Amino acid sequence: MIIELSGATSQIALLALDASSMQHNLLANNIANSATPGFNASRLDFEAYMRERIAGISDKSQSNESKVLHEVELAKQDLYSGKYISNDMQEGVQIDQEMIKLTKNVLKYQALLAGLNKVGAVMKLAINEGKS
Repeated sequence: MIIELSGATSQIALLALDASSMQHNLLANNIANSATPGFNASRLDFEAYMRERIAGISDKSQSNESKVLHEVELAKQDLYSGKYISNDMQEGVQIDQEMIKLTKNVLKYQALLAGLNKVGAVMKLAINEGKS
């Protein structure tokens, strides 16, 4: 029910949260295996893919939202299947770079949560007819 009320923007944000969570797990795995001989870091290339897919839908019509929701559903399936995960060609892990990426990812995750919280607050206000 809430998914139906939230619209395409919220669905994209939820998908981005899932991708960020997966990114966090990959980065943590990279750091944990940094001392393993022959280990290649894993990468998640999800944002570029989503930018491409969503940019292809340009008009602002009602059918546009259903197209976006369809693209989000396809992207979700691809994300969970591991389609966007790749391994670095360079052997080894630079811990300082991985920590920077991890910190950026945490900040992005927190920003997405804050945005979704605001959407939820607006929906709550509408449901309660403007009464706190």
